Amino acid sequence: MNAISTNTTKTLGRDNLPDAETEVIIQVEGLHKTYVSGDVQVQALRGVDLSVKRGEMDAIMGPSGCGKTTLLNSMSGLDTFDEG
Repeated sequence: MNAISTNTTKTLGRDNLPDAETEVIIQVEGLHKTYVSGDVQVQALRGVDLSVKRGEMDAIMGPSGCGKTTLLNSMSGLDTFDEG
């Protein structure tokens, strides 16, 4: 189980868009990222799934070192990932 959690809040003013609450605009499935340094391997992301619908506001929260920045960097293309 990953320590990353998301909190979703609906944004006001999206009522007039057709299917606005069901349209997925960001989707990540089974994202894995492992850092290797010598003989040490650190699994930063282990099968992370994330889905964001249009109009949602999500927060990625968790303790230091749980993979929040790694997730965002992998999603944005700033970092590579191993699988997903």
